[in-house]
Amino acid sequence: MSFVGFRQVYKSNANSDREVLKLEITKIMADDKSKIGKPDRNLINFKEKYEFDYALKQLQKQAPTRTKQEVKTALTDAAKEISPSEGREKIMNQARKNLKGK
Repeated sequence: MSFVGFRQVYKSNANSDREVLKLEITKIMADDKSKIGKPDRNLINFKEKYEFDYALKQLQKQAPTRTKQEVKTALTDAAKEISPSEGREKIMNQARKNLKGK
């Protein structure tokens, strides 16, 4: 599936004013096959509430005796200790260790 996008081509002037030379219509592919690497599903985006809530819910299932606030604190502490780019599983493992230590 592809959809149409617009791209403006500018001409830079010496006084840093930009003048639009032309407006191009381009096709944009929905999935870029040249970009390979870790799938997004292995990561937790802490800026997205629904992703954080999902991870929190999964962790609560594994520690049913803990309060929601304890689990939330353990998860955020784990994210501070381990880079989010390390992946969901490492963060969840660290959060479990944080819960056991309390």
